[in-house]
Amino acid sequence: MEEAQQRNEKGKVKVGGHYNSWTMEQTNLLLQLMLEAVGRGWRDASGLLSKKIVETWILPSLNEKLNCNKTYNNYQGRLKWFKAQYQRYNELMRHSCGFG
Repeated sequence: MEEAQQRNEKGKVKVGGHYNSWTMEQTNLLLQLMLEAVGRGWRDASGLLSKKIVETWILPSLNEKLNCNKTYNNYQGRLKWFKAQYQRYNELMRHSCGFG
């Protein structure tokens, strides 16, 4: 079976067909697990959740509860999405001071 390949800006080849999308249920549970980890004080000195915590506690819980197979790379992609959503919301709130 031949897989689709595509070159990105840096010239690296991307292999298509292995995209693991996130459902809203998975996203909500990930956020809940991340908040729980922060509440337990599992952040590092810079305030971030370490790869070890994500791989040993958050992802196994997520994968077990929702019967999925998310990896650390999937987590990083969703974290990037969370940050983008926050930036959009922040921008919206910054420019809405005249409403309400």
